Amino acid sequence: MKKLFFLIIAVAITAIFYFYWLISSPVSAQKAPVYFMIEMGETLEEVTKNLNQAGLIKNRLAFIAYAKILGWHGLFIAGNYLFDKNN
Repeated sequence: MKKLFFLIIAVAITAIFYFYWLISSPVSAQKAPVYFMIEMGETLEEVTKNLNQAGLIKNRLAFIAYAKILGWHGLFIAGNYLFDKNN
């Protein structure tokens, strides 16, 4: 029973570090400015899909989870944005 408990803890810690790596490390090593537009009424899923297609995020599911944890799911403001791929 103790082994199972420690295995579950180890897997959970590994998952947390992997999730942190997904959301915090740069997408690219090169400094590359990318223009990105959010249109009025776009949902979190649509914005995430477009960010992924533009190469600005690594993992759609990790970004959606992060946005929901932070309460961003309804806070995207329509407009044009300039992002840097290595930030």
